[in-house]
Amino acid sequence: MPRPTLQIIADRAGVSKMTVSRALRNHPNCGKETIARVNAIAKELNYKKHPLVSALMTDLRYKKNYEFKPIVALLHLDQRKKQLHPNLKRMRSGAKESANQQGYDVVEFYLTDEGMTTNRMVQIFNARGIHGIIFVHSARPNIELEIDLSKFACVATKYCITKPALNRIETSQFQSVLLSIEKLKDYGYKSFGLVTLGDSESISQYRRTGATLHAQRSFPEEDRIPILNKEKLDGKTLTRWIDRNKPEVILSQNHDVYELLIDQGYKIPEDVAYIYLGLYEFDGCIAGINPNWNEMGRIAANQVIDQLNRNEVGVPEHPIVTPVQGDWVDGATLPNRVLEAVSNEA
Repeated sequence: MPRPTLQIIADRAGVSKMTVSRALRNHPNCGKETIARVNAIAKELNYKKHPLVSALMTDLRYKKNYEFKPIVALLHLDQRKKQLHPNLKRMRSGAKESANQQGYDVVEFYLTDEGMTTNRMVQIFNARGIHGIIFVHSARPNIELEIDLSKFACVATKYCITKPALNRIETSQFQSVLLSIEKLKDYGYKSFGLVTLGDSESISQYRRTGATLHAQRSFPEEDRIPILNKEKLDGKTLTRWIDRNKPEVILSQNHDVYELLIDQGYKIPEDVAYIYLGLYEFDGCIAGINPNWNEMGRIAANQVIDQLNRNEVGVPEHPIVTPVQGDWVDGATLPNRVLEAVSNEA
């Protein structure tokens, strides 16, 4: 049996080869019935697109029809701000770098703009020929969107969107906590406590909490410190928790905890050492985990463009989660007691 081609599918469907090409790409100018019939025939004939040829033809179509690069949308779910959080800036930078290397541009959109709806946003994307979307992480948890993604290749960053269930790129919070605890042990510390605020644990699906509870099993029972989780944390509550449990090291995803410690008069690291799990400034002052948001952006752009090249659009039946591991960064808030002891002996 000859290898199925576009012409064979076109003859079977009673349409032109161009119509088949468009139908296989879910082109908006094709009717739904035509798209369904063509795709059914292609599936019956076991038609497979060559990925390199598909990518080349996509590039040629864009060069022919547009004066600008094909676009991947970076869709923000929060209000516009004068300055993005440094981690989101790094994610945007990574996405643009990777997309540009593959001939794409990245353009930012805000779903929270006045008068904007998901239907209106889809119309804008269709009008501009945008078929790839990266959903940007939001500080709000459990976001549910009623949006038609049937013609789009999509990926979400982190876990703020619960509906629709998309492929997503995630910082590895579980690994970040375990790496931090490994470091503090190596540096000669005997106890630690995790402090979490607001919805941060809900958004991360309690991965930091799980890693902490798992790691505490390797500590003597008397050194296991209960997790402090508060919607809003005040200085008195933090001080009482420290006085009661006496942690040698505090871990937190929220930098407000560090500032609250300073406000309460704690000297860091003399009174208590500190590890910041969401580190974004690498000036040697604070020890912690660089979550590699730049890499998250790169992977997000790569996945969306790969999906476009494979003509994979819509909400996936089985979403894939890609974790990005963080890197340890030394800082003055967690001095190495072991090295200091060796130096003093010398």
